[in-house]
Amino acid sequence: MWQDFAAAHDPAAQQPLHQLDQAGATAAAATDTAEANPFGWVPEEAANGAADQSVRPKTAQHRTKTPTSMPLEYFDSPEMEQGDLQQRLHEAQASGAAGLPALSRFYDPQGAFTWAACTAMQYDRAKEQFLIQWQSNGKTKWVKRLNLILLEEDRAAFKFRLKQAQRRRDEMEREARYNH
Repeated sequence: MWQDFAAAHDPAAQQPLHQLDQAGATAAAATDTAEANPFGWVPEEAANGAADQSVRPKTAQHRTKTPTSMPLEYFDSPEMEQGDLQQRLHEAQASGAAGLPALSRFYDPQGAFTWAACTAMQYDRAKEQFLIQWQSNGKTKWVKRLNLILLEEDRAAFKFRLKQAQRRRDEMEREARYNH
């Protein structure tokens, strides 16, 4: 952190503003790829909603459990939610639908995952989890909010929400490792 401050205030290290913008855009594009950050990958909008790409994280990209590890949902910002999900779920079911069409991470036996089509059927406020049913095999599962993209939801807003939660968790874990 202090290196960034020093580099920003070093006249010899100053670059023209257009070069900084290009470098920042290139770095942002590299971090947005599924290979660079597979757990931050959110599929682009598709006609049927399902992702047509699967991602298999490398062993080094899997998070290891340490005394400072924390679940991602602890760092989610519920104020970033676009409307009341439980109300939308009830409205969808009242209109005859089984639930809200959505995508959730679906892992295969080899460890690769894709965002597969599912239906959010129920919300448990006490557990803060959604009951989903996969469209491919009919199986059900309880998932947290950051593992569920509603098809009506803005993908860019969801991706931002996911990245903010990951950033806050990483900052807290770095601080915990430094202080303990």
